[in-house]
Amino acid sequence: MSLPNSKQLENAYAYLTHLNAFDFTAVGELMAPDFKHWVLPGSIIAPDDKEYRGKKEFLQGLRFIVLTLLDKVTFLPPLDVIHGSDAVVFRFKSDGMSKSGRSFKNEYMLTFHLPARRLSSLKNLWTRSFRLRFLRRKRSEWSCCE
Repeated sequence: MSLPNSKQLENAYAYLTHLNAFDFTAVGELMAPDFKHWVLPGSIIAPDDKEYRGKKEFLQGLRFIVLTLLDKVTFLPPLDVIHGSDAVVFRFKSDGMSKSGRSFKNEYMLTFHLPARRLSSLKNLWTRSFRLRFLRRKRSEWSCCE
């Protein structure tokens, strides 16, 4: 186990900064080639039955959600930050509007795994109410990521 370092924390904050700028190329540059994204809890299985997504699939899905489903979104500064030896945990909120005109406010808990300073994995904890609403409305649109 390594000691926490400032580059890990810097890269976790950079993820949010690039996401707010809709700079998906820069988000991808923070990720290791073998990056994996999980949605938690593990009982949630995406419509395509994949347990996790690789870098390319994750970026495609992220682009789709942010650029296709949302009219505007701002990911707010973290409310809680936990910095461990190989991981950073952020709890933060977003404020935005969907293309259909509905308010898009959500709370996130992301665990960034950065053992070598690059993002090797991201674990995204979905709240029960959000995941039920999201999956019910968007199930047919997940075909973007296959």
